[in-house]
Amino acid sequence: MAYHHFASITDMTRILVGFLKPGGALLIADILKGGWAKKPFIEAPAGWEHSVAHKHGFDEAEIKALFEGAGLGQFTFNPDLRAGEGDSETKIFVAKGVKA
Repeated sequence: MAYHHFASITDMTRILVGFLKPGGALLIADILKGGWAKKPFIEAPAGWEHSVAHKHGFDEAEIKALFEGAGLGQFTFNPDLRAGEGDSETKIFVAKGVKA
């Protein structure tokens, strides 16, 4: 649930894949694009947008291209998960890729 905060998800994915042995899997859980809660869990202080990278979620095509570009195959994507409840509910996904 931190991928959306990395300044370069491409670089971070390649770094993480570099630690995997052949057959090892990378799993990412993060926010689904368009799945933001109506009311955040925590109110952030004013001006935070300039100090913390924020991608506002991902869709399946973005993550699949990212994983394939880093050398991962056997891609799976589950977009049917939730965190929180009511106005604070956020839609999340889990994606998995396996190193050849």
